[in-house]
Amino acid sequence: MKSPLQHILVTGCFATLVLAAYGTARLHQLQGTIVAYDPTYHSLKQPSFVKNLEVTVADVGKTRDHPAFVKLVFEGFGREQVAENVLSGKIPFKTQAVRDTSCDEGHPHVLSDDVDSFQGSGAFILNQSHRTEQLNGVSHLDCYRVRVGK
Repeated sequence: MKSPLQHILVTGCFATLVLAAYGTARLHQLQGTIVAYDPTYHSLKQPSFVKNLEVTVADVGKTRDHPAFVKLVFEGFGREQVAENVLSGKIPFKTQAVRDTSCDEGHPHVLSDDVDSFQGSGAFILNQSHRTEQLNGVSHLDCYRVRVGK
């Protein structure tokens, strides 16, 4: 039978290892263009003390002929996590992100319709700059988290 002191030491060591693993997550340099966003997260922003999310699909491929799509979750306080000209795909982005397998997207649902006709959640709408982008063949999106602000 373990003594209470041994139990506390084992629990403390385990907690330290878990926190160290989360604190040393590898940062990835990502650059590309946002091609779609989740309108549910985009419209549900709360001001001030609530952490808000902007969930997007981005093309981080090296060339236009070889796209590589990923899911980017921008998280931060305030009403704007991504500048409007970046969210619309008009200008490219460059950021650091942490890989998060818990939010990977299997078989993403992408719509090209306007936001007015959108009903429900869990789907992405192509932004105005990428209405012709073909995402239908994408069966999986690796997810990356980006912290915005301090």
